Amino acid sequence: MLHFVAGKMLAVVWLDSIYIASDDDPAPKWDVYNFLAGKMGVARPEKETLPPRSEQNKRCSNARLKRLGYRFTYSSYRHGYDYIRPFDS
Repeated sequence: MLHFVAGKMLAVVWLDSIYIASDDDPAPKWDVYNFLAGKMGVARPEKETLPPRSEQNKRCSNARLKRLGYRFTYSSYRHGYDYIRPFDS
């Protein structure tokens, strides 16, 4: 991704000051752990109990990066993890 953005800079493309490098499905870490446990056939973790302030829904958007033309190889953690490791029990 850094190579992509650097290439745009060298091509003198006007860039915003900040780009979020998040896939199309940003998720709380517990959702990711739960997904992986299900794929691996192991016990799902207990959901963390967090103070109310910590449970705010803060989703990141990759819209600026995508408007620049960047395309993710894997659109979500679900698609990416399938290619990192086969989930055979």
